[in-house]
Amino acid sequence: MWYPIRKHSISKQPKNLEILIVDLSTPEQTSSDLVDYIQEQVQKGHLYWVLNCQKLTRLDEELLANLLAILKIIYEYEGTLKLCCLETDILHMLHSLKLDILFTLDSTEQKSLKSFS
Repeated sequence: MWYPIRKHSISKQPKNLEILIVDLSTPEQTSSDLVDYIQEQVQKGHLYWVLNCQKLTRLDEELLANLLAILKIIYEYEGTLKLCCLETDILHMLHSLKLDILFTLDSTEQKSLKSFS
């Protein structure tokens, strides 16, 4: 499966950070294939990620499990994962499950990117 991934670079001493941004649109898109893809990329040294959830309208068990798997992979390599642009219902669900403690949740993609600098 192909995922719409964009790159954003930030100048930060001692080197530039390359942030990979994935635009999620459906829970099906956040499948184990995406988990595998992110794991490959993290192993290649891509440690900074933003998952843009603007088009995501629901959060089911499989999606949540995959997001947690992605977070675990990125943390194992001392990387950073941020979720942004979540719908209010999804945001409330994450808060009620206390997952806002694990995930960095930003209201906009720009805020996520800015927080890396």
